[in-house]
Order: sequence, then C-alpha cells, then structure tokens
Amino acid sequence: SVDYPNKYGSWFPTNEKFYPGSVSHDNGGFALGFFAAISIEVSNVELDLMGFEMTQSRAFYLQQRFYNHIEIQNAPFNFGQGPANFGQTIEKLRNIHIKNGKLGRSSHNGIHAFDVDNVYLSYLKIYDFEVAGLQFNGFLNVDIRNVDIGPSSTDVPFWGYYSHGRFSLNGFELIDKKDKKYVRFQGGREMTLQQIENNLRESLDIAYRFEMGKTTQRDKDSPLYKIALEMYRNPFRVPDGSVIYGMVFNSKGLAVQGFGDSENTEKDEGNKLYIENVNIDGLYVNVNEIPTLYFDRCEGYYYNEDGTTSITPVLGRFGDTFDTRRALKYDDWGYIDRGFGDHNNGYSYRDIKYYGNPLSDAQVGLGIFSAPFFSNWGLRSEPDNSRGKETFYRWATDSGSKYDSLPNCARFACNGDCMFHLNKGIIGVRLDGIENTIIKNLDIRNLYNESPLGSYACGSYFGPFDGGQPSGLQREGYMGTDIRAISIINGGTTEIYGSCVMDGCVSSYGDVIGIHLMDNAQIYIDNPISMKFNNLQCGASVSGGLYDRLLRDGYSPYPNNFYDCNIKSEQLRDRRFESYPYDYTNGAIDHSGVGYIYPKNTINAECRELYYDNNGNKRRRLVS
Repeated sequence: SVDYPNKYGSWFPTNEKFYPGSVSHDNGGFALGFFAAISIEVSNVELDLMGFEMTQSRAFYLQQRFYNHIEIQNAPFNFGQGPANFGQTIEKLRNIHIKNGKLGRSSHNGIHAFDVDNVYLSYLKIYDFEVAGLQFNGFLNVDIRNVDIGPSSTDVPFWGYYSHGRFSLNGFELIDKKDKKYVRFQGGREMTLQQIENNLRESLDIAYRFEMGKTTQRDKDSPLYKIALEMYRNPFRVPDGSVIYGMVFNSKGLAVQGFGDSENTEKDEGNKLYIENVNIDGLYVNVNEIPTLYFDRCEGYYYNEDGTTSITPVLGRFGDTFDTRRALKYDDWGYIDRGFGDHNNGYSYRDIKYYGNPLSDAQVGLGIFSAPFFSNWGLRSEPDNSRGKETFYRWATDSGSKYDSLPNCARFACNGDCMFHLNKGIIGVRLDGIENTIIKNLDIRNLYNESPLGSYACGSYFGPFDGGQPSGLQREGYMGTDIRAISIINGGTTEIYGSCVMDGCVSSYGDVIGIHLMDNAQIYIDNPISMKFNNLQCGASVSGGLYDRLLRDGYSPYPNNFYDCNIKSEQLRDRRFESYPYDYTNGAIDHSGVGYIYPKNTINAECRELYYDNNGNKRRRLVS
C-alpha cells in the first residue's frame, strides 16, 4: 500500500516453494523479487502477443527495479553470476519464437535470454527500458527481424541507491535480535540494527510516496525528508547506470564489465546471429559515476598475482557500491569529486569523516552483522572478510580501534557505477565475442549521452592501472560519457548488407564512435554507399573556457577526452604503447581500418579530436 510500500513482502514474493529464493534471498530465481512478467522455462514455445502492450504499472516500476518483461530462462542470471545466487539448475532452452507486440515501461530489459538455441523475434516494438531493449548472453542461432527499439526511458524515478535500499531491507530480515545489536558510528552516534532498518524503510517510503504524488505531512515533518529525496530521486529522469543499449549480444556470461571479458570458447556461447530491419531510435543516459573506496593497501595488499593493482571495492551485501561521497555531511557531497589536494578546493584525507545516511548506515550494519552469505555478487562463500573491509569498518565506526578520518592508505577507483560495473555510456548494438553475424538494414539514430565529466577523485588516470575501474580500456580515461553506435570485439567477420545508418550520436562531454572494431573483429560491407555516418558530435557541451581549464588543470586528455570517429579499429594490446592523441598525430599505430574493413579501400576509418583555435572557435582536427 502507499502507507507501507516497503514493509516485508511488499511487491516481493514470499513463498519459497513457488518462488525459489524469495524468502532466503539465495539459491533461486526470485532471490531479488519478480524478475520477469513472463519467464519461458521450457523449449518449443511460441509467444504471440497479438498486438498487445506489456508494461509495468507505475507502482510496480518504482518498487521492482530488477525486472525484464520476458525472460527466456528460469532465472535472470546463470549460476555464480549476478548480484545474488539465482540457483544452480539451468538447462538450455530451444526453439522459442516471440512476435507481434509492444514491450513498454521496464526497469531493466524488454527481453533477456541466456543459454538458448534457436530464438526468433519478429514484429516487436520495445521502448521505455533502462538497460537494453534486447539482451542475449550465450546463444546459438538467434534471428531478429522487423523490430523497433527505443526510445529508452525518459522518466526514471530513482537513482540506483533506491534499489540498494530495497534489497538491503531483505538482508535485515535474515538477522535476529536486531534490537539487541548495535553500531556506534564515527562521532559516537549509536543505533541498534532495528533502528537502522527502520530509518532505511522510512526514507524509502518517503521517496516512494513523493513519486506517487502521495506525500503526507508526516513525511514533510520527518528529519529524513530532505535526505530521502536528495538521496534517491533522479533529477535527470534518464537511466543513471553504467551503460544503456539498444541490443547487446554477449558470449556466455555477464556484459557488465570490459569489452571482451567473456571469452567465447564453445560454439553455443555466441554463434549465428541474424539481424534484419531493426531500427534503434532514442537512447539516453546520464551516468552516475561513483568513485569507489578500497582499503587493500591498508592491510598489506598492493598487487595481485598477475601484477595488477589490488582493488577490492567496498560493496554492500547485494553487490551495491558504497558511495563515500554521500556518507559525508550533505553540504560536502560534492567534495570528493573535486579531486585531491588544494587544487579546485579538493579533498584531503583528514576531512573525509563518516557522517552517514540511511543507506550507508544499513550497508555498514549489514556488513558487520550478516551471517556467512553465499550470494554477494555471486562470488563469495564465506563471511565478508575481504581485503580492506576491516579497515573500512574501523573508519566508519567508533567501536574499538578506529580512524578519526580516512587513512592515507585508502584509495578511490573511478569509472564505475553504483554496482561497480564499468561505465560505457551508450552502445546502440554491442557484439562481444559473437561469431557468424549477419546484419541487413540497421538504422541507429538519436543517441544522447548527457553524462557529466568524469570525477576528479582519482586524478588524471589513463585507465585501469592508475585509478580507473579494473576492466576499463587502457589510455581511455573516463568512459561513462562515450557513445558507440556499434561495438564489435572478436568473433571474426560481421557481414553488413543493405542500409546501415548511424545518425545523431551526440555526447555532451565525451567521445563518439560510429563503429568500434577491437581485436579479432572485421566487417564486410556489401554496399559501402549505403553505410552512412551523420552528425557524430563529441564534447557537444564543452565550452572554450572549460576546455582550457581542463588542459590547465591536467584533467584532459585524461581522464576526459573528446574525439569522434566514423570507424575506429584497433588491437587493444596496442594501447599500452599509445598516448592519445599523440599516437594518432605521430602515426605510431595504423588506425585507417586496413585489415578490419572489407572490401579494402571502400571506407577509410577517420578520427577527429575537438580543440579550440586561437580565436576561441570550436574545431575538430583529423588525427588518423
């Protein structure tokens, strides 16, 4: 009800027998609630929507933030993947046909599938989604024809923090004697677990009623009213996650991290994809980048066995990123993003002191008192004693050995979202390790990335080894502002026939690429005249004054850079030798598309970087 929207069981199944995982939040497809309106769990199914529309109601949309209209499987993720343990029994499904309908408002995807064989989608309209119109993870033979995708949602009510709060409430249900267990936070503020849970629930209720137009006088009088609205409400009303897609096809596994992270080793892990007469029109994002705290070196962990930096992000029980910025006093929420030191009035470690909010208090409390938990991010099967967590608790609390302020051994990792997924901005079509792909008549238009500049919290980082998220691209800096109309890595040759148009791709503060070809990825273009690149705009909102300031302060070209390409082709291993934009200027690496684009000499890959001339005019100069 509107009076108690977040009480136990609200909008959430509570019958473990019929909805596995719904009570234990473990070992079942419903561990995080109703993951789909329709789940196809057997082979040989034809679903004819008969022209009808499927959409989440406003209330359900607010409360179930992890949802696909149609799931072709009995769980939203394979075993060992995702933000919870969704069960171990996954059987391959075959011969599925979905047709003739409209899929409207959805808090995640229109259709999601994994471990499937022979799936046919036709005559569908998919829109008002927050992650992707279509998403496939591991498949053999997918055929998509006559499908319109977009626009994505432009009325997203909440930041990802609201989802974290909803799922955290479920974590409290698994703890007994909450009125006897307490946390003394930094500064001496003491609360029982029951009080922490009550505060979290009240803040969520306030935000929910506000969005439903049912705010009460009691809400307005609550000391949590202001913080609840500022904490949860999304002022930009477009998706705030790491990336939004028109369609994403990933070899077996999640697509939440870097390009090529899921290796295709079997013929049924991403093979035989046919796309015909697909229009993608209107994708929007404003990424909420979260500089993520980690304390590995405080406990003696500097490097992993492979020589990479040891980064164990501070995460909550459901894989939710702890946002240090919002754990400070409200007036200091922008403090960390300004960067370290006196520059730009930046942060100093001595001033970063835990103040807390209903969500961060809950994350700390659950971390300390949760029992051994098998579901966190699908990876951990023991209590949360991961690298740096003990130091984190000492910083956040006033119990026993503590830190009055953030210790100098702490660090931030940038370029991640509220789940520590790698920020990638907007991608119209992503093909990651997909073999034998044929595209005929694909139209991608109006991709608008409104994300702000990358945070300065991690300095002028180049990539994953000097301040960026571990799966980011080397020498790319911040990626949340980027647009790729089409992204292809590995999989061999993608054949493109008929018309292929990329038009109106505009990034306010980042890069724009028409087609990005990485590693073992080539394209065969049957009719080069019908491949169009129109209105690709990088750094559309970068003024001359801002450009000069970024260069002066050392925040461009890293982490913020501005270039646009019709086609960019590269071996990612070469990035360790490159230095954008100088590698282009000096011709150190060939980016012309030779060896990637066939027939040869039909389309020349070109990149241009944004700059301002001596008269203050915005220009773009050829760099490849």
